[in-house]
Amino acid sequence: MTARSSTATRPVRISQRERRQAAERKLLDATVSILIERGYAATTTLEVQKQAGVSRGVLLHYFGSRGELISAAARRLYATKVGEARLRATETLDGEDWASLLWQVVSGPLGGASLELLIAARHDPDMRDYLKPLEREFARANLDLCKALLGEKRAGHKRFPEFCMVVINSMLGAAASKPGHGSAEEKRLLEAWRRIPDLYFARETIDA
Repeated sequence: MTARSSTATRPVRISQRERRQAAERKLLDATVSILIERGYAATTTLEVQKQAGVSRGVLLHYFGSRGELISAAARRLYATKVGEARLRATETLDGEDWASLLWQVVSGPLGGASLELLIAARHDPDMRDYLKPLEREFARANLDLCKALLGEKRAGHKRFPEFCMVVINSMLGAAASKPGHGSAEEKRLLEAWRRIPDLYFARETIDA
């Protein structure tokens, strides 16, 4: 009879913190997925619970309301996509400029989710209260992203915050029409956005 090995593999113990993080991640991933694919109206706590594969009690333990859940998911999506764009801006990839990088962020899942939430804020009083602080956070993040993409020299201009707001709002509006990737319409839009800095900054020096 062979003696049991003292080095036998023991079951890996998962900490309470790891279980909590895994549950939250499932819930937030499910929320983002439903919001992007099916829209705000379909992003109910029941649908999120089903897709995440967790109990009602688990969902309510971490997120006490639909608004709290959706706003947390929006923050997660925003941080991920903006972080990706900032990283790519530092890599100086061939053939990519500030306009195309920013457009990739706005026209992708982040832009779709943003449009859904903007519409929700107009029609859902409860959701509006959760979105107000998100709008302020995202405005600051948008400005930081524009600075990373266009450089500190342009970012030092007094009209830079206005420029950033105008470009992003323009891109959100264009994203709603869904121009095809690589289409003539998309190329025309990108060329127009690339010209906007000259309109804002050409007549004044950076130190003005």
